[in-house]
This record gives sequence, C-alpha cells and structure tokens, in this order.
Amino acid sequence: MLTKKEFEDLWKKHFAKLTSASMPSYTGYCSLFKCYLEYLKHFSGREVRYILVAEAPPVGGAYVYNYKFPAGLNTPYFNQVVKAFGIENKSKLNEDNAEIILKELAKKGVLILDLFPFAIKYTTSFRKKLASFGVLKEFWDGPDYSIKTQIEDLCTKYKIKLHREWDLCLIAPKTISNYIVSHFAALVIKPCGIGIHNNTTFHALCPHPLRNSDWKKVAVSKSGFPNATLIKTAFDIK
Repeated sequence: MLTKKEFEDLWKKHFAKLTSASMPSYTGYCSLFKCYLEYLKHFSGREVRYILVAEAPPVGGAYVYNYKFPAGLNTPYFNQVVKAFGIENKSKLNEDNAEIILKELAKKGVLILDLFPFAIKYTTSFRKKLASFGVLKEFWDGPDYSIKTQIEDLCTKYKIKLHREWDLCLIAPKTISNYIVSHFAALVIKPCGIGIHNNTTFHALCPHPLRNSDWKKVAVSKSGFPNATLIKTAFDIK
C-alpha cells in the first residue's frame, strides 16, 4: 500500500500537471486497498493465473473487491469477468453472495489490478494526455508504482505465487488498452522467478467483430467496456 507521501508525490509528479481535478483523498484510497488485501487472503495456497488490467477505482466507492457495497458490483468490470470464468452470478447481489463470487474468482486464479490508484473521472482526452506525456508508461512498468511493481509485490510482500503459465489481458478503456499493447513491451517479473511474461503472445493479433482493434490481449468491446467473450479469447479459455 502506498504511504500518504507516496500517494501525494505520485499525484504531483504525474497527474497534477495534466488535470484540474483535485487529488482524491488518501483515506478513500486506503479504504479500497483494504478490500484488495481482503481479496488476496483468498489466494492462500493458490496461485495467480489470470491478471486483468483495469484503469482505476471508480469515483463513489464502488469497487470490484468491495463486496460490502454489492450495488457497486453491477458493472461490466465485475459481471463480465465473472461470466468469462464460468462463475454463476446473481441477478441481485448482496453482501453474502458477492463475497462468495469473489472467493470463486480467487479459486480460478483471477486478479484484477488498476493502473492508477486515483479515483477520479477519466475522459478520452485526459487518457490521451496520460499516454503522450509518458505517464501511462510509468504506471505500466515504471519503478515507483506500476502494474509491474504491483505484480512483484504479490510475490515479495504477500508471498503469493504466479502460476508458471500466468497471463494478462487489458480491460481498461480502449484508449488506454490499445496504447499499452501497441507501444509497450511485455512485463518482466523477476522476483517471482518467472522471467518474461508471454512475450510471444502479448502483441498477438486476433481480429474479432466485438472489438474495434485487432489486439488479442485487449478485452474491451466496441461499447468501451470489458466483454466476457473477449476475455475468454484473450486467455484462450474454451
């Protein structure tokens, strides 16, 4: 978890110059991160097999790991992931069945990580700024706080292993996801003893009528949201 100083420094270094939005509260970040830590407990004795890279926690407290706020789970970032991995969802989520579904996701080795820790409104123009100013690259594989460091922390801080055939796909909005796959290299996760993540498949092409790009690892439909069929395609799940 980021310290308050780290949280504020990241904002000042990367976001403050690109947006007029106020920095979100550190307290709110900590509250959501505790939900993430609760989810990681379900990986005791299990390995992470599938990593889905989202954009950021939404404004308002809704969060994929916050089963105590089940109304906030009724989004494609939750129900399409659940559907992709063949887990029975409930038409009316409550605290009890939402927690059960999250446990089932963990049993399947599924982990959702956010690129950015800041719960603010992201627009297409702002996302383009994040890409063009190099901020997106920093949060993909930079040394301070990134998808790379978050995966490394799984191994070093939380003692959770990666499956030997672990893989990832992108469910962040298409402006972000397409840019990552088309401009950045696959991740190298050394502390886990895995080496280079599927370097031969990260940039693979796989045209699909549901998607407006040909990148196999982008599981975002033309509507702009994650899609269960595209998630299964990205991970070769039958």
